[in-house]
Amino acid sequence: MTALKSDVYSLDFTVRRFLMKLFKTVNNDVTQDCCNFLKFSLPSDLLAVRYATFCIAIDCTNINIGIFDLNKLTLLCCSLG
Repeated sequence: MTALKSDVYSLDFTVRRFLMKLFKTVNNDVTQDCCNFLKFSLPSDLLAVRYATFCIAIDCTNINIGIFDLNKLTLLCCSLG
């Protein structure tokens, strides 16, 4: 199952709203600073890191897999030559 771009944005929005209520502020810069201080990442950032780690782990240069349909775009992590 793939994650659509709108699904990822929805998760990010939910997390941001939760953090705004947690820190009792409506300023996005304050919540971002708190997240940086606590080393907390948004779901979209985690998804990108996990995708890159997965591509490195399966050694995409030798295997012709690693083609995933994320955000309605075909992302290639391997050379298909």
